[in-house]
Amino acid sequence: MREGQQSVSGDSKPAKGKKKQPTYLVDEVPREEGVYAATMYHIRRQSKPKAFEVTVELCGEPHKLEIDTGVTRTVLDEEMYNKLHDKLELKSSKPALSTYTGEKILVSGEILIPVNYQNQQHNLLTMLVKSPGSNLLGRDWLQVIKLNWNSIFNIQEGNPQLQKILDVHKDIFGKGLGTLKGTEAKVYVDPSALPKFMKARPVPYALKTKVEKELDRLQSEGIISPVVFTEWAAPIVPGVKQDGSVHICGDYRCTVNQVSKLDNYPLIQSPRLRTCLPH
Repeated sequence: MREGQQSVSGDSKPAKGKKKQPTYLVDEVPREEGVYAATMYHIRRQSKPKAFEVTVELCGEPHKLEIDTGVTRTVLDEEMYNKLHDKLELKSSKPALSTYTGEKILVSGEILIPVNYQNQQHNLLTMLVKSPGSNLLGRDWLQVIKLNWNSIFNIQEGNPQLQKILDVHKDIFGKGLGTLKGTEAKVYVDPSALPKFMKARPVPYALKTKVEKELDRLQSEGIISPVVFTEWAAPIVPGVKQDGSVHICGDYRCTVNQVSKLDNYPLIQSPRLRTCLPH
């Protein structure tokens, strides 16, 4: 990073009767010897969206930090430091912060803090500022800590807007197996074909319990039903999913597929298709 200072731009003068909303824009300004810059952007508006926060353990205690990918350095305020100062050593800091108009921002220094996030343990540097504000998790920590973005961006239960959508379309989002209404599938078999009854294939002992459990589930949901006598029978093929559960398929290649009549849908050739397009 090049040598230089940082500048912070604040909001313009607010209109009468309106509360001033803080705006922080830290950027590089003309260089001075021995001082380096770490650009930080943290902008707030009156109608600001909800910030994305993550809970990390600082010195063994959980604390919430606001995720800000525009910040190059992680920043903590004095209020946070007062909760942890008995366990941390404050050291002098090289970066010099100043407002856009040249007013200096007081930087107390830097601290090396033990951080734990989902079994990721690191000792990371952070800047300590005296002015109150959000505790920002910047890009320096993001390059080291692998955040669980799925949990950060997930939709929390109890969202009234989400619950309203689920209630209106409960036939779609309800539990259980969905079915296609008004349509029946038919398999046309050559009348002269001889029925085939294939014996069941042996199931590995390690999968036996899971296969029986899955068959019971399919029967309870009405997908399959038991029969006493039948002329046709195809063996099953159990497949293991990533979560360890079993997916059961029927191997119809050796039975009904050999004698079924398939509908033929010839594909239109591309030259003929182009002749149908408007010029």
